[in-house]
Amino acid sequence: MVCVGYLMATISHDNDDDARALAIDPERSVIVQAPAGSGKTTLLVNRYLKLLGRVEEPEHVLAITFTRKAAAEMRQRVIEQLGSRTAAAKPARVRASERGWQLLDNPQRLRIQTIDSFALGILQQQPFSTRFGHNYRFAEDARWLYREAADRLLEKTNDKDPLSADISRFVALVGNDFDLARNLIADMLGRRDQWLDPVSNVAREIITKDPGQFIHLIESAIKSIADRTTNMLTASIPQSLFDEIIELCAFSAYNLEQPFSHLSDFRDWRFFSRIATTKNRSFRQRITVREGFPAKARSEKARFTDAMRSLANLGLTKTIANLQHIPVEKTPVEEREKLITFSIVLTLGAVELIEVFRLHQLVDFSEITISAENALSRDETPTDLALMLDYRISHILVDEFQDTSLAQYKLLTSLVQSWQPGDGNTFFAVGDPMQSIYRFRDADVDLYQTTFSEGLPSIPLDAVKLTSNFRSAASLVEWSNNIFGTLFSAPNDALTGAVTFNPAIAARKEPGRIHAFAADDPEKQAQSVADRVDEIRSNHPNDTIAILVRSRNVLPSIIDALQESKLRWRGIDLEPLANVPVVRDLYAITMALMDERHRLAWLSIFRSPLVGIRLRDLEVVARHQSVDDMLADTEPSLDARARLDRVAQAREIATLGHSIRSRVERFWLAMGGADAYADGAPASFDSADRYLEALESQPTNRILADQLLGQTQRLFASTSIDPVDVEIMTIHRAKGLEFNHIIIPGLDRGAQSNIKPMLLWRPEAHSLLMATRDDSKTNSLYNWLRYEEAEKDSQELKRLLYVAATRAKDSLSLYGCQTKDSNPPRGSFLALLQPLISLQPIDRTPPRSTQAKHASRPPLKRLKSSYTWREPFAPPLAPSSFQTLPSINVSTPIADRQEVALGNVVHDELRLLAGSTPATPSNLDPWRERLIHLGLYKTEVDWVMKHAHQQIRSVLADDTGLWILNSNHVDSRTEWMLTTYQDPQFTNVAIDRSFIDRSGDRWLIDYKTAVPDVSIVVFIENQVARYANQLRRYARIVESLDQRTIRKALYLTAIPQLVEISDNGD
Repeated sequence: MVCVGYLMATISHDNDDDARALAIDPERSVIVQAPAGSGKTTLLVNRYLKLLGRVEEPEHVLAITFTRKAAAEMRQRVIEQLGSRTAAAKPARVRASERGWQLLDNPQRLRIQTIDSFALGILQQQPFSTRFGHNYRFAEDARWLYREAADRLLEKTNDKDPLSADISRFVALVGNDFDLARNLIADMLGRRDQWLDPVSNVAREIITKDPGQFIHLIESAIKSIADRTTNMLTASIPQSLFDEIIELCAFSAYNLEQPFSHLSDFRDWRFFSRIATTKNRSFRQRITVREGFPAKARSEKARFTDAMRSLANLGLTKTIANLQHIPVEKTPVEEREKLITFSIVLTLGAVELIEVFRLHQLVDFSEITISAENALSRDETPTDLALMLDYRISHILVDEFQDTSLAQYKLLTSLVQSWQPGDGNTFFAVGDPMQSIYRFRDADVDLYQTTFSEGLPSIPLDAVKLTSNFRSAASLVEWSNNIFGTLFSAPNDALTGAVTFNPAIAARKEPGRIHAFAADDPEKQAQSVADRVDEIRSNHPNDTIAILVRSRNVLPSIIDALQESKLRWRGIDLEPLANVPVVRDLYAITMALMDERHRLAWLSIFRSPLVGIRLRDLEVVARHQSVDDMLADTEPSLDARARLDRVAQAREIATLGHSIRSRVERFWLAMGGADAYADGAPASFDSADRYLEALESQPTNRILADQLLGQTQRLFASTSIDPVDVEIMTIHRAKGLEFNHIIIPGLDRGAQSNIKPMLLWRPEAHSLLMATRDDSKTNSLYNWLRYEEAEKDSQELKRLLYVAATRAKDSLSLYGCQTKDSNPPRGSFLALLQPLISLQPIDRTPPRSTQAKHASRPPLKRLKSSYTWREPFAPPLAPSSFQTLPSINVSTPIADRQEVALGNVVHDELRLLAGSTPATPSNLDPWRERLIHLGLYKTEVDWVMKHAHQQIRSVLADDTGLWILNSNHVDSRTEWMLTTYQDPQFTNVAIDRSFIDRSGDRWLIDYKTAVPDVSIVVFIENQVARYANQLRRYARIVESLDQRTIRKALYLTAIPQLVEISDNGD
């Protein structure tokens, strides 16, 4: 039992400096295990800087993260180091200066990106080698696409399709429940990167009347489970203990007249498991004659008991017990027929999904990774693209490697498959298996474990473990080592997801505090949490505090208690956007404007704060079926009539919008959306903006209501309170963060599920395990897969608790509800901790109020019936004069002065060319004298004139360039100058070229004259990253003047190439 209270720890003087030095050695390929608080990001940045100091171009170093936030943080850290005078950044600064990289002015040359954006970039380099070209966008949430594909497939049950019989059999297998069939297909399509190849291969074999491949696939996967388990046991058991077990098993087998041969095959191991363990997966407490040990064999019994105790100390109890439950290799005939049908239907579903992608011009992440991997590797041989990337990318760094999915792992291995030891290329991965908590995103911690022990298929890796914890106080580190050293006592096990513990050494000498309390009920727990926050805030006013929860349902009473104590809190990603009143009203407006027959949506609007008619008036207008009849009804009260008149006016204003977002936003503003929620501003405004952005991101004009609603349920509302006393967030959201004080309530909350899915599956080696629902208690493959899932959930629960506890720097406070003699719920943190810590009862006065309160938002108010909305901004104005081109300053760095001067020359020449018919170049010689007069050196002027001549000639030789310059376009504008009001001041913008094309679309084109110093693909990526948002801003300004479709593009004159910019960027 670990004592909980005020703990002190003896600080070890051991450190991991040698390990850190090896990890950042730019000549080595390394995988690092970096526990919580070990300075992982600093290590990653230092290695990145060292590599920058050695490469020919900064693009030769690629850093991959799994979130945009992590990529942005790493990029910022690198930029800060480059701008400082630290020793760590000196080689990179020197190299950048020698090579003229100008990284502080050109940070886009730092290749630090998410793995999905990297995969998308691979496809964009060879779009025609995939199923899609340039015009496809990435669907952040593709679930609606999966459902549409499933619907299209199930509709074929009524067709004369030759495979309709298979689809009908599939529907019958799920009880003729079309919803269940649809959801099953949609769920599987979302994870098809893990099953598509083996299942589609099986389906092809079946369709050609040869199911032998299918039988081999399943049975080889089952055999792989048995082999992996026995190999792991053989490697984990000391030889002397191994020999002892063989001798005792032989003794038992002789007495039971059972075959046994030195644990040489799986049958021997299963025999050992049967005599040593129970059906509850524990070692036997008593050994009897039934296990082959007669009563007189006291010595052998004692030896066998000692052997089991030794195995338990090695953490091998469950692994040995599992040998009894691994399914038999032969697949029953009935199950085989079911899986044949499932394989065919899932393959057909994948085909339908491709058609859905083409229809909507969207792809999901799985499609990107599958296509990217195929673009890099065919038949395990590098493609031309892979070899080209091999030339361009010399060093790869991967952050949070423990969160890698199988598809992402395959992509990374394809990228380095042509690398050889000693070729100068290096691979670096850093992560922590103890912090792998994203199974729901298909993260597979075994990929990290395997890579750590075996390296990559083509590259050996030095495996490094860090031990120093720079974050937490000494007593917190000691507590963590004791608790999690016990919880993570089993060896690494891919089948159950178990990971071994890597103890830390505290670098801080200060003591910390650990509290663990038990309350009788949630209200008392909540009050104690609020008191703890109040105590910390009083004693440490500048410290950071966070309440971390496993699930949001524990929070209502805690938020009540915080508000009652007048403590300011901020929730991070806690409340779904769909629950916020302003978003519910915007959703109703969307539904109503998309379909004016949507009676319920109009009635919801009438009752909202925007309109606010009373119930008796609502009953009157509700008699009508159409909104026109509702608005024309004369029976409602005068007050209601005035309010409904405003609705009619807002409908007219909404028609001016050119997109669904614009129409919804105009209606909402015209109805008083900016004032109806003023008590909740600015959070309400931020939530409204998030909703409108989600609406704008919908891929087609055919907005699907359930898709939009689902998206708002997955986005979260903002709570814009600052400053705050305490932050509140989920544990997943807190990963990567740190706070002085961490509070974890709800230890008693469990999360057990008894749902039995229709289909269970997972990849296994190069095969696939798949089984349909089995309600028996047999050792079926389905029951084995259910057990695996439960065990992996149990192991991840331990890691989730580790992540939560290790966010703390100075104190950790644990709270749970527990009555005397009660057992904690299964699947709860308390069930893990109860054997290891004592919870102190909360000694506190009863709740201050006998009636529970619930956290409430500011009350909504009805706007006055006479409310009138006035547009708060000025439309763009054409100014009398406007300086469009940047000025040249002698103090500007030479490279920058050249670029600015080149831009001035080319922009001016293109302005003249756009006004002449036909476009003919003018004499550029006068620019030479002008540039010298502006202070440029002769060498600089020569460079500018050379590139200006080249770019002008290239533009005039380019059909697209001539089309842009054509002065016969409708409403043709050159250097279109606008002034718009952006609070608190007027802002000038100049659009290089604008016109209306033959299809009626308005083009906004910005000339960019930068000269490529990297590959064309990277150059285009950099230009888009740098200027896309600027063009989007221009488009928003022009939209208020022109209701037609706005198209935006960069024209890169040095290539030359027109690059169109999408409406919403990544």
